[in-house]
Amino acid sequence: MNENRRDYIDLEMLGQRLNDILEKFRGTAKEFSEKSELSEAKISKVINRKGNLNIDDINAIVRNCSDLMPSPEWFLFGDKAQLYQENCFDFNEKKQNESYLIKRLEELVARNNTLSIENQELKASLKTLEKEKVKKLGKEISEIKVYYTNNSFETYLLEDHD
Repeated sequence: MNENRRDYIDLEMLGQRLNDILEKFRGTAKEFSEKSELSEAKISKVINRKGNLNIDDINAIVRNCSDLMPSPEWFLFGDKAQLYQENCFDFNEKKQNESYLIKRLEELVARNNTLSIENQELKASLKTLEKEKVKKLGKEISEIKVYYTNNSFETYLLEDHD
């Protein structure tokens, strides 16, 4: 057997999750056996790691005991079920998601264009302020640094010194 092989469904962990379901059931082993359509012996073997569930057993548990588990995906994949569910969009959901992403991208591009225009206006305003300040103080400003809240900054070198 290949030791690097990775099973998508871990049968040993299915046994652990079956045990979790049994704890939530709060009934007798016989009552759970009837509900799940598995024999008491089969359930005991799986929980005690002396046997594994087969596909018919898994289907019976999911079909008959879904009220005792977060989801069928949880029973099959455990904590990875969330990831499984997030990655299992059907075609329509993918198309809707794609449309949303395109619309959002268009909004972001428009916002970027607006910010670019505002940035150009800010640069023009800074130049005007610099010229006014030079007239008042008789000094020239060679550069202006603008510091942003994300700890970045921009330096504006003034080329015109009147």
